[in-house]
Amino acid sequence: MDGFTVAEVTEEASGALLLVSNSNVLFGIETVPKLIPLLRRRNSIVLGLDGFMTDGRGVMPSTYVADFSQVEAPEESYEALARVIAAWMAEGGPEFVEVTLA
Repeated sequence: MDGFTVAEVTEEASGALLLVSNSNVLFGIETVPKLIPLLRRRNSIVLGLDGFMTDGRGVMPSTYVADFSQVEAPEESYEALARVIAAWMAEGGPEFVEVTLA
């Protein structure tokens, strides 16, 4: 999430689980819904989500990908984010998520 500091994220999402891999910051899947108020205050639009798994030695991309690029309103993107994360969690999806913003 470009433009956001780790301090902002951890203040908004108490107990946030973050993983830094190369130049990417990945969020624990349970942390992502807690970020919606921060996104809303910044009027950010979520363009998509990419899920990642870990095997104890490294981070691997998964088949969990959500493309919201057709969404035009910020609020629509937050609703889509919440729906997708809930579905992924229900099916035991990725452990970590990269959030792409406009």
